[in-house]
Amino acid sequence: MKIHTLSLSALLLFAACSQPGGKPASLKPDEPLVSPDSILSSYANFYYYKTDHLKLSVPYKAYDTALQEISRELFLQQYASGYLPLRLVSADSSIRYKLYKLPASVKPGVANAIAQYGEEQYKYFKREGEQYPVMAFTDINGTPYNKETTTGKTLVLKFWFIHCGVCVKEMPELNELQTKYSNRGDVQFISFAFDTADELRAFKKKTVFNYAVISVPESYMEGLGIMSYPTHMIINKKGNISKVMGTVGELADALEVETR
Repeated sequence: MKIHTLSLSALLLFAACSQPGGKPASLKPDEPLVSPDSILSSYANFYYYKTDHLKLSVPYKAYDTALQEISRELFLQQYASGYLPLRLVSADSSIRYKLYKLPASVKPGVANAIAQYGEEQYKYFKREGEQYPVMAFTDINGTPYNKETTTGKTLVLKFWFIHCGVCVKEMPELNELQTKYSNRGDVQFISFAFDTADELRAFKKKTVFNYAVISVPESYMEGLGIMSYPTHMIINKKGNISKVMGTVGELADALEVETR
């Protein structure tokens, strides 16, 4: 039986609970919002920095180590190859990141976590713009989701399975997000799980989850390139993949931009 892996974003939820320090008392434009020494001092500190300050699912400006603006693709490639995105203080409301080369003194566990998260973000970036396959499904309650019912709508998708602990743990937050957009007839929340329909119906009797739930074969996930769980996608009204992400926070940020 295949062993399923959680996304690095999900795994970081289990990091030790210690907040990073090192934030300067007075900050000037283009200075790091949090010092790199603080971020790199522990796995937990990187986790909190990532959660609080790495907002890569929304528009941002990317710079190299010399503060020259570069493309998102090059920025994410570098992120995955031994660089840390430092969030910079901005004089306006823009989000700005400067690449910081990881020193050799960084603990291997911290360096690996940064590189793996960078690889994940680059992989997600490469999916943007792809055409999502036309749907032809019925959820576990008998509601159809097909070309007729989904065309012209923003689709918010979750890929999961019952025994994925993080997938279940995030459901209350996803329910709040779904409720926030419940008055929007042009936004649909749909989830795909490779458990059987009977298993999913039994699960829903015990757990509140407001998304539509569709049972699909595992091969459907594999065909979409889903390798970690949970994974979230936003499909724009033209049927293209707009964003792919691993956490509810990233999803909420991206959806706010998508539905403006």
